[in-house]
Amino acid sequence: MAVCLFLSSTLSPILHLFLSGQSDNGGIDSREYHIAVQQIMNECKQAETVKPADGGQALSCRKAGGEEVRFEIYHTMIRKRVNGKGHVPILHHAASLTAGVKNGLLLLEISSDTGKKNQAAIPIYSSLKGD
Repeated sequence: MAVCLFLSSTLSPILHLFLSGQSDNGGIDSREYHIAVQQIMNECKQAETVKPADGGQALSCRKAGGEEVRFEIYHTMIRKRVNGKGHVPILHHAASLTAGVKNGLLLLEISSDTGKKNQAAIPIYSSLKGD
C-alpha cells in the first residue's frame, strides 16, 4: 500500500507536466510550434528563393523545378500548400503569421489566437541570390 502511494505521488507530477505543459505559448502547443518551425526551415533549405508573400502575411518557398510551397494563415491555423493546391495543417491556434527577410535571415512572427507572440529566425542563404 505504501509503495502504491509513493509511486502515485511521484508519478502524478511528472504525468501532469507531460500532459498539461504543452500549450505554454498561449494556446499554441509548444511541441507543435517547434515542429512547425522545423518544417518551415526544411522547406527553406530546399528552396531556391524564399520570400514573404501577401504583404508579409504568408511565406513563399520556390524550388528549382518551379514548385511553390506556401505557408499561410487559414482560419486559426497555419497551413502549407503546394502550387496553390492541397491543405496541410502545420500549426493550430495561430491567428497571424508575419514573414520578413533581412540579412539572409527569414524572420517569422506567429501570434496565437490568445495574442501571445512567438518569433523565429531561420537562415536562408538562397534568398541572397536575388528574387
